This record gives sequence, structure tokens and C-alpha cells, in this order.
Amino acid sequence: MLEDLQRPPRPLLSDADVRARIYERYLRFNGLRYKDQLPRMLPRSERSVFTHADIAPRNVMVDEENRVTGLLDWEWAGWYLDYWEYAQIMRPAFKGDWSGWMEKTAPKRVFIR
Repeated sequence: MLEDLQRPPRPLLSDADVRARIYERYLRFNGLRYKDQLPRMLPRSERSVFTHADIAPRNVMVDEENRVTGLLDWEWAGWYLDYWEYAQIMRPAFKGDWSGWMEKTAPKRVFIR
């Protein structure tokens, strides 16, 4: 979602850079439905947090009582905007009951500014 379409790749130094990159890629890959609304729809944040960046069923270890005991595969971990982990978890690529469980168990926060 964030791979730069230009060479050499440009660094993402701010939240505005991330939103601009997402919008640029959306348009490049023929996104038309939300062309006018997408810039206002994307979340905003000026805070970075250290996050796993690839939370998915394949990377979550649980015990016999369904308690989370660990997370695997930290290769994408790094400093991301505070909403990034949630956005990654809820992306449409996750099928089945995964997003339902995330909605039920995620802390409730509002990212409106």
C-alpha cells in the first residue's frame, strides 16, 4: 500500500506524506469511486508508535485456553502512525471471522481530528 511509484523511492516523513502516497497509489491503480472523498476519509495522526505491522492469524500464538501467548514474524515491525496496526488488521484481505474478532477485542478509540 505504501510502495513508492517513483524511483528512487521518496521517504515518508510525515502523516501527510503517508496519506498522499496512499492517494497517489489509489489513483494510479484506477481507483475512481472515492477519488474526491478519499483524502478526507484517510485517518490522520501526528504520533508514531512501535508496532508489529503484520498481525494476522498466522502470526498469533495462543494456548489451549485461547490466550495470546506470543507474536511471530517481526520483520515488518517499526515505527508507524498510531492507527497503522488497526488499518492493517482490518484490510479486506483478511477473510473469515478474523475482522469480526478484531472488532470485538480491539480497544475502542476514535481517530477523528
